[in-house]
Amino acid sequence: LAIFVALQMAIGEGFLHSPSLVHPALQYPAAKILAQRVMRNSSGSETFSDINGSKISAKKKTKKKIKVVTTGLCFTAAVAILILGGPFAFTAVPYLACLLWGLPSSKVGSWKSIVSMGHRLGGIVTLLLPLILTWYHAVTGLFPPMPLYFGTVATAIANLSFGGSLICCRVPAYDIPTLRAFAVGVSLGFAFLGQSLLFVLGKFAWYQPFGVLFAVTSVYAAVFAWSDALQHAWNFLPSSKQNDLPATNAGTKSLHRFWTLPFEKPKVGDVFLRNIWRQPTPEALKTTVSPANGVVVFTTGMTALFASLSLLQLRYLLLGPAGMMQLCIAEPDFCHWSALQALLAIVANNFGTFAGTLVIQRQTSQKKAGFYNAIGLLVPVLNIVTFLVLNRGCTTISDFVRLITLPAAH
Repeated sequence: LAIFVALQMAIGEGFLHSPSLVHPALQYPAAKILAQRVMRNSSGSETFSDINGSKISAKKKTKKKIKVVTTGLCFTAAVAILILGGPFAFTAVPYLACLLWGLPSSKVGSWKSIVSMGHRLGGIVTLLLPLILTWYHAVTGLFPPMPLYFGTVATAIANLSFGGSLICCRVPAYDIPTLRAFAVGVSLGFAFLGQSLLFVLGKFAWYQPFGVLFAVTSVYAAVFAWSDALQHAWNFLPSSKQNDLPATNAGTKSLHRFWTLPFEKPKVGDVFLRNIWRQPTPEALKTTVSPANGVVVFTTGMTALFASLSLLQLRYLLLGPAGMMQLCIAEPDFCHWSALQALLAIVANNFGTFAGTLVIQRQTSQKKAGFYNAIGLLVPVLNIVTFLVLNRGCTTISDFVRLITLPAAH
């Protein structure tokens, strides 16, 4: 990088600014990758000599964001201590003063690294806690403690929110199939999260606006999932080629060798709305890391069928809080089980998204990821079998089918 900066300063041609001036050094692959990295950092508008300035500017922005967040948290803590602490508030004043002075100066990494770490930690907890809660219910017959349940919900919200914010940072705008796959994962996770909360909080009148919002989210997620599946099937039919991406164990940095078009940061509106109907260009289809092959068509089709189950919460629009209260009184075991079953659906959804991430990073092949994605979908399916076995005396298959449609209790 220092050599290229020195050359650029010595030549002074600015060959990255004009598409007609192509420096001979760019004929080599390493130079092409480096040029793409520089253009990616500023959408093609800066030269090599501007790198240090952009890094300093980015660090200042990151420090400013961290300072705003930490100041807000400390201010909130100060208000809470003053209201609830009583005499202890005087003890906390010097503590908060030192905290406000020292915490913003601590080096905790860039904002993107903080979000990435929060997404990873939230994902690990989200994969573990739902299974523990379901096991607790299956063994004891009791619903898990509410703090543990809502803690699981909070980690799932953090995982999905952080993951959604990272989509625009990691995937180029032209790779519409990959962007659509991750958007489906985020929206479907929130849809099943709403289905879980429906059986816990749906009986309260104050939850009704949130229930309606999650019902609309389930429709949005199902439409997005079916659009993704049908577009992959449509692109697969003309070619019928098994374009499987092999594993190279090369990590995220190797993506520069596959995303060969100039990097452009996607817009949030494109990722979560317009990509529902948008089609990638032929050039983008050749460089996408989510090509239309048999494995992708199968997994996206299974995801679309899986997403259709979240539409069952549309029934809440007719039942309302009173109907859910009657259902919880008439079938308490089923409502407790359904709340945890939806959390297991989030687990299966996260497994699928994680498998797609490993494919993008070339840590595994698409065939292996599709195989384990199908295994992940068995988690909620086998939990249904467990529920029927444990409730053989009072719940038949026909009764179960009737209950999942949220019938009006009398």
